[in-house]
Amino acid sequence: MAQEPVLAMLHQPYGAKCNNLIQDNHKIPTSRSVHDLPVGSSPFDYFKLLFSTSRCETIMINTNKYAEYVQKEKNVTDAKWKPIEHISDIWNFIAIILIMSIAKSPKMKNYWSTYPILGDEMVKNTMTWDGFMKILKYFHLSVRDGKGG
Repeated sequence: MAQEPVLAMLHQPYGAKCNNLIQDNHKIPTSRSVHDLPVGSSPFDYFKLLFSTSRCETIMINTNKYAEYVQKEKNVTDAKWKPIEHISDIWNFIAIILIMSIAKSPKMKNYWSTYPILGDEMVKNTMTWDGFMKILKYFHLSVRDGKGG
């Protein structure tokens, strides 16, 4: 079975002559848009391609159910926990996680720091530290098996 040009190139010893990738370009798969968003769509429109309303509603429901389950299992009430009521809270939470994956900081709390060199205004203006940590504590993507819902 013949290998794709790029794969064949990766298997050759360093410095070996490779096929002309420009000439063989028709064999290299190209990426194309696989969405129907119009030109000029907002970044949020692209964000929602990955984190759709229905997907985030499911995450919201599962997170709320998991918080309820944990509190029942431990026989405690988390006074700071308020069930998530708006899907925008899930979108904001995920957006902050994405920001954290790009703009690295040694401590998570630094994103909410009042020191300009540490804090991230976008993060601070999106969600409070306590709100973020409560969602993080109970964040649940899937439905639990059994009595947890």
